[in-house]
Formats: sequence, C-alpha cells, structure tokens
Amino acid sequence: MNYKVNKLASAIAAATLGFTSLAAFAAPEPTLAPATLSGAATTASFSGGATVDNSNTFSTVIPTSAAVDVIGTINVAAADAGKQGGMVVVVAIPGMGEFKMLSGGFFLPWNGDPATLTPFAQRTLPAQQKVTVFNDLVGQYSNLQGLNFSVYMGYYVDNINNLVYTNTPINFSIANTPVAQPDAPCPIT
Repeated sequence: MNYKVNKLASAIAAATLGFTSLAAFAAPEPTLAPATLSGAATTASFSGGATVDNSNTFSTVIPTSAAVDVIGTINVAAADAGKQGGMVVVVAIPGMGEFKMLSGGFFLPWNGDPATLTPFAQRTLPAQQKVTVFNDLVGQYSNLQGLNFSVYMGYYVDNINNLVYTNTPINFSIANTPVAQPDAPCPIT
C-alpha cells in the first residue's frame, strides 16, 4: 500500500513539474527586418512585439482593457559589440506624430530628423540588449484606445549617422472601447 501511495505522489509531482515547465515557455519574439541610416549592410538583428500575457503570445490588436507590454531585443552586430554607442526607440502614431523615448521611459515629440534623435541610453554596447518600450499600458486608462502604433528600435556607434534600426517596426493597435448603450433611461430620484 505504501508503494502505491509513493508511486501516486511521484506521478502527481511529475505532472505538476510538467505543467510548471509548460507555463514557463514563452513564444519567440517576432523577427523585425534591420536597416541602416547609411544604407550599408548589417549583421544586426531585431525582434519584438506586443504581449498581454508575459510573452506567451504576441498580438497586433490589444483589447482596450488589457495591460500591454511592448518589448524587443536588439542583437548588435558583432563588429559593434563592446563599442560606445546609443540606443534609440521611436513610436509613430498616425494622426498624433512621432515620439522619441528618453531615459526613464518618457516620450517627447520627434521631428523626424535623425540629427535630433536622442538615445534613451548611452553605454558600451552589449551583444544583446532587451528593451521595454511600454510596460502595462492600458488603452482605456491612457485614452489611447482606437490608435495604431509603430515602434522602431535601434542603436548607433559613435554618432547617429551610424544608426542601425528596425526597418520593420513592431505594429499593434489598441481596440476601441465599446460604447455602452443603456436599455432604459436612468430613473430620476
């Protein structure tokens, strides 16, 4: 009898570990095509997307009440790793404009001129850099429902003329908030 109980306990423990490890798997970030400001070839690569479930899936349409994270990965070209440089993020919202991300996750309007692009970080470039553009952004609480976003990431060595960036941006939209239609007028009391 004791053998069967121990065997059952081992089976439950194995099943629990199996479910735990399944929950820990995240979906791969979608690949984003690279480009350079100069038009030169690059071996840098980028990936990223919008997720509402801790990177288990990536979505292009986000419910207005969901907390979305927009994350990415910059894989610096091997020749650039270890050099001094800057990391940049630009968010484009049709009808509102383009915004550059500053240190601390703040955004300022950007005029589209690369010479005025401010890095959110200046440092020795690592081989790989994880970037969080938005963390727990909720459309209905930030009045951003119904908007489309294009998020570009990049880095440069020495100066902005050496910019390597995502030619294909992270694209997502926040759904419109449904308008509640009352069934009957409110009673006057």
